[in-house]
Amino acid sequence: MTAAQKRQEASPWLHSVTAMLQGGTMGAVGALVLQALVALLCFVGVLPVAAGEYSAPAAALIGAFVGGGYTMKKVGARAARLNGAAAGVMMFLLLLSISLLLYQKAPNAAGGGMILACCLCGGGVAGLLLRRSGKKRRR
Repeated sequence: MTAAQKRQEASPWLHSVTAMLQGGTMGAVGALVLQALVALLCFVGVLPVAAGEYSAPAAALIGAFVGGGYTMKKVGARAARLNGAAAGVMMFLLLLSISLLLYQKAPNAAGGGMILACCLCGGGVAGLLLRRSGKKRRR
């Protein structure tokens, strides 16, 4: 048994929470990079400026899917399906914290609710689709 396996057996709850935080961070960074790419494409003229309105929920959905998938990969077969959605919640909280730090105000109810829904759905879908099944036992 390796040291990593011993650590994983010692505190599975801590391992799951750490994986959720890592997945949420990865999703938030991915969403911010996608937003920067869309802003660059709007600036160059490839995309219309109106595309920026719809790019934030799409970037949140894609980022949450990537972060939830990373979380499900890290926690393995014993993972609950909600770990992906929890990574989406962590991602939303990180994005909310960043917006509070930069703009000194919370997003309005319509925009914040849409981003929260996209984060939850992206992480939840990743949790449902990317869950590894454990060993099947024969009786």
